[in-house]
Amino acid sequence: KRSKKETCRKISRVKQSSFSFLTLGVICVTVLECGCGNLYIIVRIYQLKMRSKEDKVLELFFNSPKQWHFDELAEKSGLSRDRLSFWLREFAKQGMIKRVKQRGKMPYYVGSFDNPEFRHRKRLFALRELTESGLLSHLSLLEGAKVAIIFGSFSRADWYDHSDIDVFIYGDDSGFERVK
Repeated sequence: KRSKKETCRKISRVKQSSFSFLTLGVICVTVLECGCGNLYIIVRIYQLKMRSKEDKVLELFFNSPKQWHFDELAEKSGLSRDRLSFWLREFAKQGMIKRVKQRGKMPYYVGSFDNPEFRHRKRLFALRELTESGLLSHLSLLEGAKVAIIFGSFSRADWYDHSDIDVFIYGDDSGFERVK
């Protein structure tokens, strides 16, 4: 009989794929086919800790429903005026934000909450935030929990920076650590 180590050394074919999932990270899938016919699938998930310039701008609109003036956006995002202007034009073209110019006043920008793409990107942003905070890992490691559901404003994508996170746990939730 061959040991698994011996069998795995005789790999006949290797397929590797990488999938980029917006700015959440990269998923690398490697499929190893051994000479004996066994398939081994290795999945690696690499989270991208660095935020893109696009994310820096959108994050401001996701976290606050307020009216943003250009100078305030430049200060909060840390982007140059040219880059910020570029992203604001792009998001306005996509309908994700609205530029409002009232007569005799400075223009301001607001998130387009009725735009499906805006809501979709906001949900993905929330998913990344929940992953980076460790909440999703914590919920998945609860031994007695059969189901954990996040509901409320986070599931509807109408949360803001001071919103709470509503969690329903079906089963034993004794290992759940509640943090404020």
